[in-house]
Amino acid sequence: MKKIVSLVLALALLLTAVSAFAANSKEQPSTSTTTTTTSTSNYVAPAPAPMSFDVIGESEQTKELTEAFAAAKEAGDILSVFPDDVKAQIPEGYATINEIVKVLLSGDVEGIPGVKVELGLETQYEVGETVCVALGLSATEWVLKEGTIAESTKVPGTTAVVFSLDKDLIEKIINKPVTLVVISK
Repeated sequence: MKKIVSLVLALALLLTAVSAFAANSKEQPSTSTTTTTTSTSNYVAPAPAPMSFDVIGESEQTKELTEAFAAAKEAGDILSVFPDDVKAQIPEGYATINEIVKVLLSGDVEGIPGVKVELGLETQYEVGETVCVALGLSATEWVLKEGTIAESTKVPGTTAVVFSLDKDLIEKIINKPVTLVVISK
């Protein structure tokens, strides 16, 4: 018998000191923002376990990365901060960095084939816009995911980036802080 289980976890966090950087954007987001994160999962499992995907605040790495993106912007190539193999995967025309945050996926993910994440951030995007979500596992190892901007299901009047994590990536990042960078046109 097949059961389709829908798990919705909602987290409303008030965090300060979330590092954000806007490059080539219409407006400069605050460097200290209120950030909302939400995690939703749809998968087949007999007993789904709770999990969360949280912004855990600013770190030394996010501060250094913000400075590196600022210097790269001044030099004329904001994407030069990424390794060449990652840079080559970023679609042409994407050169705006609006968010640089540290995130943590936690919980019991055994038997979960994937998770769909909704991450609301301070910068307002156009609903339907496609963005690149870069997940930094280390300074030299980055994974790019395609994200779509949607209306936030948790904070009325705001937008969120929605993207998926597959089982292999979940296993790499579970319970480990990861740097998340949103790249848009």
